[in-house]
Amino acid sequence: MSGGTWALPTGPHVALIDESSRQGTYLLAVVLVQRSEIRATRAALRRLALPGQATIHFRHESARRKKSCLVSLAKMPVHALVVASAERRAPVARRACLEFVVGSIAETGVTELVLERCAGEERRDRQIL
Repeated sequence: MSGGTWALPTGPHVALIDESSRQGTYLLAVVLVQRSEIRATRAALRRLALPGQATIHFRHESARRKKSCLVSLAKMPVHALVVASAERRAPVARRACLEFVVGSIAETGVTELVLERCAGEERRDRQIL
């Protein structure tokens, strides 16, 4: 597993976590948003969705659209970290990444952790948390 260093925001914030797998590498993305900015940030994300889209998912977007979304995302008041694991077994990789992230943010003022559901992993995630 590898991770980077990041500058954590001060004050209460929300941690939003989602996962992905690319070319044999398990990825866990963490975004920290100031609690005072969470509504505005969610509203800005909703505005990025095209008519008829409930959400934005890069798997379904063109390269041009991805670039446009990334430009908008880069302007948002968030802090992000991606943690990676080369472990081939997804449950083992997820656990290692989640433990790393939770350990990293445990003392930072996170007031809420929002973890994207992963089919069959909810019970294991609760044990880690």
